[in-house]
Amino acid sequence: MTHHHSDHFGAVPALRERTGLLVYVSRAFPDDAFQPDGFLKEGQVIAGLTVLHTPGHASDHLCFARPDGVLFTGDHVM
Repeated sequence: MTHHHSDHFGAVPALRERTGLLVYVSRAFPDDAFQPDGFLKEGQVIAGLTVLHTPGHASDHLCFARPDGVLFTGDHVM
């Protein structure tokens, strides 16, 4: 998950229940009512993408960078 806002996270618990998908969130994820499968931290590489903690839009916002410089973002590009 890029961040905890409901338009990005709201359906995740139901989707996880229906599909068995693993859910990873930022270590700064503020919702203690949801138990993710794991936490992501700055600089970690997952699926070939480097995790970047990019707070601003949300305190737990993450972006994911490819080695060639392409950046995947949640809501930072507005």
